[in-house]
Amino acid sequence: MNNDIPVHEFNKVIAETGAAIACFLTGSCGFSGKSLTPRRFFKPRFPSPAFWNGLIGFLFLSALLLPGCGRPSAEGETEAPRQVRGAVIGEQSIPNEISGFGTLSFLKKVDVAAPRDAVLAVLNYREGDKVGPGDTLALLENPQISLAVGRAQNTFSQAKASLDLARSRLLEGEFQAEAQLLNLEKAEAELEQARKIHEEQKRKHRGEETLYEAGGVTEEAIRTGRFSLESEEEKIRLLEKDLEIRRIGFRNQDLAAGGLPLPKNEREQRRLYIALATATLRAEFQAAQASLQAAAKELESAKLAESELVIKSSMAGTVGALYMEAGERVKQEDKILTLMDTESLYGVFPVREEDALRLEKGMAAKVSLDGTGGTYEGAVDLVAPIADSQSFTFSVRVLLSPENIAGGMGETLPKPGMFARVSITLGPPRKVMVAPDSAILNKKDNQGVVFVINGNTVHEREIRFGMSLGEDREIETGLLPGDLVVARPDGGLRDGVYVSLVE
Repeated sequence: MNNDIPVHEFNKVIAETGAAIACFLTGSCGFSGKSLTPRRFFKPRFPSPAFWNGLIGFLFLSALLLPGCGRPSAEGETEAPRQVRGAVIGEQSIPNEISGFGTLSFLKKVDVAAPRDAVLAVLNYREGDKVGPGDTLALLENPQISLAVGRAQNTFSQAKASLDLARSRLLEGEFQAEAQLLNLEKAEAELEQARKIHEEQKRKHRGEETLYEAGGVTEEAIRTGRFSLESEEEKIRLLEKDLEIRRIGFRNQDLAAGGLPLPKNEREQRRLYIALATATLRAEFQAAQASLQAAAKELESAKLAESELVIKSSMAGTVGALYMEAGERVKQEDKILTLMDTESLYGVFPVREEDALRLEKGMAAKVSLDGTGGTYEGAVDLVAPIADSQSFTFSVRVLLSPENIAGGMGETLPKPGMFARVSITLGPPRKVMVAPDSAILNKKDNQGVVFVINGNTVHEREIRFGMSLGEDREIETGLLPGDLVVARPDGGLRDGVYVSLVE
């Protein structure tokens, strides 16, 4: 049931009600037809009970009629269409490339650390200074290492002297062994001579014995001859014993006991006899050699530790950071500074999963730097094999050509950390659908909503969009070329609303 009444009817009722109230106040009311009109002449009177009844009725009637006052009737009326601006979905030819934003980074860096516990005595470079390979970066001081070098040098000198002494003794021993061999030969010759003399005396003594038997020689002469012969025999026995003693160490069994092979000729026999006679001295010489080698290694180690106190650059680059100042005490492996190879730079930026599958190592790329105002040629050096677990993107590294960097295509040379715009060409230009970026609502994860105009109504449609193209946006799915969409929908636009296009 609808309680609404037209406005002119409501005004009529109010007028008649007011007249009725006037009648009640004056007490002179006249009725003509459907309306209440006051009498032409009347006299004032005090309110009667009828006045109060009329007033109550007026208030009750007002409570019923006021809620619908001034509202137009819904029957037979239509809502006016909303005015919107339209945009036609078109196609645009764009470069077939992958682009993104990233930063410039260095290809190589070296963290220079203290090799020993020491005091940082001298620091020759500051941040931003360029250094070459072999340049002295810093000097350290460690008195203990200096003392260790001195002790090692003394030990080496002692070992060298011991080796010289052992060499001299070995040479002297060889000479003595050779002299013993000569004495042995001499003793053999003396023994042979004694034997010859003894044989000759025996022959003479046999003649004397014959003469003695014939009475031609006295008994005293025979006794003297016999004593002389016995003395010669005893001398030969002594010479044989002496020769046997001299041969100790110069016998074949001695060579075998010393682990030496049996000689094949006299020359080899002589060499082996000398080697056996000087075995102890040779062992001492070898021990002295080993001691000298150990002392040399110890000295080399001490000098190496001392050389590490002079810190030199291993490559050409720029000092990127300093972590210590001259005079500070550093511990082993404490970082002193960082060197960066600023001549080998690369741009690193993230790409989407589908784009990463289209990239290959070696593809041509361009890196633009806002800081230098230059654009540098490069090539894809690395596509990360694993996606980032947070952003689900792959990191791509584009290596800049060294000659480009050295050429300084911008006003200043590129430096690590600069903002970089990277683009990688994949092939010839491609056509894509585009729509005004302002036509897309509820943008999230490359998805959004547009309102498509169909006749005089709009319909909500979900789409998937791609890269930004200035004021437009690439449309991947959800629309077709030629579709008409609302260019700038407001928040009150709903599916099925009547619209009219405006210029």
